[in-house]
Amino acid sequence: MINLQDPQKLYLHIWKDNDYYLVMCKSECYYRTKSLSEALYLRDVLVDNEWDINSILDLNDENNPYLNLTLPKFIKRSPGYVSGLIDNQYSNIYHRLNPFEEYYIRKTINHKRYDFGSYHTLTEALLVRSELQKVNWDKSYLNWIQSKIKDLIQLD
Repeated sequence: MINLQDPQKLYLHIWKDNDYYLVMCKSECYYRTKSLSEALYLRDVLVDNEWDINSILDLNDENNPYLNLTLPKFIKRSPGYVSGLIDNQYSNIYHRLNPFEEYYIRKTINHKRYDFGSYHTLTEALLVRSELQKVNWDKSYLNWIQSKIKDLIQLD
């Protein structure tokens, strides 16, 4: 049974990038389509098959339960969404697919937006954000924090 009453749950793992809907899990894009019903259908199949990409290779639209439904308006993701998760542990971290897959940190302080760099992995972004929180988001510490994190990552 498809629950159309809760768009936040209905659109879990679905992102919108311009005219395309992306089916994503853990920062990995599994499928890109202009059809929201197709994205939902493929997401369901992927979830049921533990995100095995082979599970969607031979599907056809006739089994798509979303085809003839009137879907609620797509909810555009708000800041702090990473991999479709709504969780404070990801606040101030954004995921950008194009032109490069990266994570970047952004914070609004006194109605002014500040960017705190882009990072290749979610782990790196989380570490930098954690250190920025310790210094109350003082941007003058950013270069020191970035070099400290880079050294930590190289030790692994």
